[in-house]
Amino acid sequence: MIKGWLQKDDWEEAWKVFDEMLEKKVQPSVVTYNSLIGFIGRTGELEKATGLFEDMRQKGKYPNVVTYALLMEGLCLAGKHNEAKKIMFDMEYRGCKPRLVNYGVLMSDLGKRGKTEEAKSFLQEMKKRRFKPNVVIYNVLINFLCKEGRAAEAYKVLVEMQVGGCELNAAPFRMMVDGFLQIHGGGENLRENRHNFSCRFPQTAPNVDAQNRRS
Repeated sequence: MIKGWLQKDDWEEAWKVFDEMLEKKVQPSVVTYNSLIGFIGRTGELEKATGLFEDMRQKGKYPNVVTYALLMEGLCLAGKHNEAKKIMFDMEYRGCKPRLVNYGVLMSDLGKRGKTEEAKSFLQEMKKRRFKPNVVIYNVLINFLCKEGRAAEAYKVLVEMQVGGCELNAAPFRMMVDGFLQIHGGGENLRENRHNFSCRFPQTAPNVDAQNRRS
């Protein structure tokens, strides 16, 4: 029920249900806590979000990687970037190893703030820790590189994805097209640029259509 109220953006009703659960001594699950922490964090009520985080720990509910990622996201939205980064260390200290979703939150935040180089450093850190970046992680980097007019670097990332065996979707190709057009212009050059881009990927371009059919 809590998730349903939150999907309707009705925080008050969701909180009433949560209070009723506690009054009836029904222990909320980690999923319930995550739903509340995520919603509250996005509304900027960080004190309430961190309060729920501590409450779940006191009640013996162990925060998982999603819990930490949602709290990190809320901190980033509030401009508390260093605190969000610190959580990456805290969660590991508490026995919860960071996963791709946690790195993704920080990389997205860095990209939005124009710190793409720092975001790239997280990609290298993941590899050192034997994490295999997925398409979501790579897409974050490609997106911000293209927005900064660095399509050539984004292209290298795309090649790295393919060489590493990362399963592609249509998104990085769309971003790359936009990135090259941003540099070389649209209008009369649109068809020529699209042709040049497809020539760079003679074997992979057809897979985009297959991805589109599945989406």
